[in-house]
Amino acid sequence: MPVDLASLSCPSCGSYAHPFLEACPACGVARSSRFDDAMARPDQGFGALLEDPHITRQVREVVLRYSLRLNSASTAAEIHAGLATVAGSLQYRVRATGPVAAASERGRLDLVDESVAIREMSSSRDLLRVPFAMILAAAHAQEDGPRPGAWAGLAFRGTVEAETTQPIDGNFVMAFAAENGGLGRLALANQRGLLAAKARPDHFAIVARWLGVIAAAAAEARWTAVGARLHAVELGLAAAPPTDTPGDDAGPAAPDGGLREPGAGESGRGESGRGEPGRGEPGRGEPGAPSGAASVKEALQVLEELRAAGLVSDAEYAMKRSEILDRL
Repeated sequence: MPVDLASLSCPSCGSYAHPFLEACPACGVARSSRFDDAMARPDQGFGALLEDPHITRQVREVVLRYSLRLNSASTAAEIHAGLATVAGSLQYRVRATGPVAAASERGRLDLVDESVAIREMSSSRDLLRVPFAMILAAAHAQEDGPRPGAWAGLAFRGTVEAETTQPIDGNFVMAFAAENGGLGRLALANQRGLLAAKARPDHFAIVARWLGVIAAAAAEARWTAVGARLHAVELGLAAAPPTDTPGDDAGPAAPDGGLREPGAGESGRGESGRGEPGRGEPGRGEPGAPSGAASVKEALQVLEELRAAGLVSDAEYAMKRSEILDRL
């Protein structure tokens, strides 16, 4: 199912919002959630945006402009490198609220290990690291100034979950699912007197736009790997199902229902432990074998091993994986 850049943005304020959300976290305007589509067909086409010729051309033009202005060495058109070039042209004042708190007067934004990393300029110490797939929303400040009340709640499946985080503002604001639960928010603002003072105001709009593309692609990879329902649980958009009843959803979430540690399979590629049972393997599907979600997980693990060994084709893998997930 093809998608375009506009499908990632709120039609009212232009903010990026996670495809599962039913309302823009910044302005509250209703939008179409892709949760049901992802349940029926995981591949929505967000990953394809990373290679879209139109987007690639835009990235090249933006990176070239900033490279010439700020004497950067890289003019790569690939989105990850392009975003890193533009983001690296500024030094930031950092503020973070929610379950994860961080602050710095001299920070920088890096893209590393499928995550957004906020680091101290002097020591390169990580202040905060957010997996791309866990980014719920991102926006640059409007022309009339920052909006400290933004990201106060997230809507999903007709329910609005309000957060009591303190006001936060900046030229760029991001909401994300914190790994220990709840909604975290990050604000990056110009650090006056540094290189940031030379950048154009649209810098933060560019960062928000390309980060939204990367975040959507990573989210799609994640829900393709673990299922749309579990990904919604990871984001805090849906309640975790009970685990003591056969047939319940299960997956690679942490035992307490929290998120994995950053870097532990957050890219959504091959880290879910999902596979398919081998044919005729003793002990599987027989009396006394694990049932419900446990048996599904084991079956998916075996299928993953078979694919890694080259014993099943990609088409066979996709078909059998779908059959196994239908048991849930």
